[in-house]
Amino acid sequence: MLEKARFVVARMETRLRVMGVNWPNVTAINVYTAHELTEKLMTEVLHNTGNNAVTWNYARPPIKDLEFEMDLRGVKREFVL
Repeated sequence: MLEKARFVVARMETRLRVMGVNWPNVTAINVYTAHELTEKLMTEVLHNTGNNAVTWNYARPPIKDLEFEMDLRGVKREFVL
């Protein structure tokens, strides 16, 4: 699972770089996995992500056959109703 998380985080870093931004521009992260959250896994996912909100969804990822998925967003202002 740790290897899968590393792959996904690296992919997200590449996508951020392509858009001309980096982790400090991210304001929220959603992680999806049905696997147990371990300290090592959490540290691996969050160690470079900066100060942002993380929602860890203990469920199968929304994309079929994936074990670990994450999405990111970065906004200047977010309204939640």
